[in-house]
Amino acid sequence: MRSFLVLLAISCVFISLHSCQKEVQGDGGGGSGQPPASNTRLYRIQEGTDPNLDNDTIWTINYTADGKIHSITDSIYADSNVATYDAAGRISELKGTYGDKGTFIYDANGQLTEIRLLWAGAKEKYVFTYSNGVVSKKSYFTDAGTGGAQFLWRDYEYTVTGGNISNIKVYDKNGTLLGNETRTYGSQQNKFKDVALFNYGGQMGTSQMIDIETYFSKNLITGGTYNISGASSFSYSNTYTLNAQQAPSKAVMNLSYGDVFTWQFYYK
Repeated sequence: MRSFLVLLAISCVFISLHSCQKEVQGDGGGGSGQPPASNTRLYRIQEGTDPNLDNDTIWTINYTADGKIHSITDSIYADSNVATYDAAGRISELKGTYGDKGTFIYDANGQLTEIRLLWAGAKEKYVFTYSNGVVSKKSYFTDAGTGGAQFLWRDYEYTVTGGNISNIKVYDKNGTLLGNETRTYGSQQNKFKDVALFNYGGQMGTSQMIDIETYFSKNLITGGTYNISGASSFSYSNTYTLNAQQAPSKAVMNLSYGDVFTWQFYYK
């Protein structure tokens, strides 16, 4: 089971990210490491900035003829998530190269209500609750890899401010408050809503910058604090470099314990 509880294990994600943070120059940018001026469509996310493209994780994004994301492929593990869309043009299923799968359920209003996961042999699901049309809670169920019935493991109660998830209170299966995460946002539009669904199990390692909560938020996240019982407590801040179309070409996350993570975004 790759991730029994993604949010509580985020400190482990940061550790794994730190081992491969590199500085990379991108193609299509004239060797400058920056996307070309005519950017329109995101086609690559690069973790780090190493000149040797073999050393950093690169997610290559491919599109359908009508402009929807068809697949995202991880350069290190050669693992692709391939999308199927429903009649309304929404992602209904993502299948991974190694057998992982996410199934996406929507209500009559088109709101995402459930993600069913087959994840490294475990069956899990996220169930989303809405209040007056606004997402208010994520409930996480798992079978813990036993093959038996799924059970509630955590509830995440959301506070939404200005169209963004600004606070997440975390409760255990007995309803005991374990702690909370705060998130702050800038005025820049969130460009990663569609990509966020491809990170349904946290497998892209992009931390809070692009996670499931990103799908529900209007703007780019600029920072936050994380304080959950049984996990590392920390704060972080994100800074972005924007291209001419006001889309992120680079994002840098600085963490309170000293680590710095960099992602680069390329368009064509």
